[in-house]
Amino acid sequence: MDLMTLLRRQKLVVVPLLVLVIAGLAWAYRSGPPVFQATASMALVTPSGQVPADENVDPATAGLTTTTTEDPGNPLLRWKDRSILQDVLVQTLSSRPVRADLRRRGLRGSFDLGRSEVFYYRGPIIDITTRAPDAKAAIHDADLLLDETRRQLDQMQTETGVPAQDRIDAIPIVEPTTAVTLYASRTRRMATGMVLGLGLVLAVAATAEGIARHRRRAAGTERPVIGTRVGAT
Repeated sequence: MDLMTLLRRQKLVVVPLLVLVIAGLAWAYRSGPPVFQATASMALVTPSGQVPADENVDPATAGLTTTTTEDPGNPLLRWKDRSILQDVLVQTLSSRPVRADLRRRGLRGSFDLGRSEVFYYRGPIIDITTRAPDAKAAIHDADLLLDETRRQLDQMQTETGVPAQDRIDAIPIVEPTTAVTLYASRTRRMATGMVLGLGLVLAVAATAEGIARHRRRAAGTERPVIGTRVGAT
């Protein structure tokens, strides 16, 4: 028996159930909490007169007065690839202890951190994205993460004994002033609900058909399915 035949034979079950599924999806869409997203970015600024070791940087182009490549005063600058420092900060901020501390300090939603790769630019910039139940909370969470990024960077340099004049600074370059509604989250919920609802309809229809066929067999009134031969094994 094909799917359309099954649905036609069990329309007394399928139609009311479809109405309930559609009504449930409409209610879920209207009553589901919206998700707001805020974004921010921070630049890791190298102290004046220093560049990472072995990195081919022109001091005039970079706005530096001198270049110290053999032994920079900040050990964090000894990495040839500056993105390593960004990865260390991102991993630290994403760790479970830091997340728990952020929750205690008022973090309400979720967040993502990563190196900026806008238009194939991979400079020393960390992008922050927060999602929360309301716009104010999303902006608050982004501000909290800006402060926490700077605090973690300062703590890292304090523990390694970096003097004040040689410290890398984290400067906000995009402030979280607004938050936007993520309609995609509702769309995902609707799509998931639709798939589950259709699966439920098909499962109930198949179950009802199985019960009906069992009862027809018991009563000796089983009707042959179109396309099969009576008595065929």
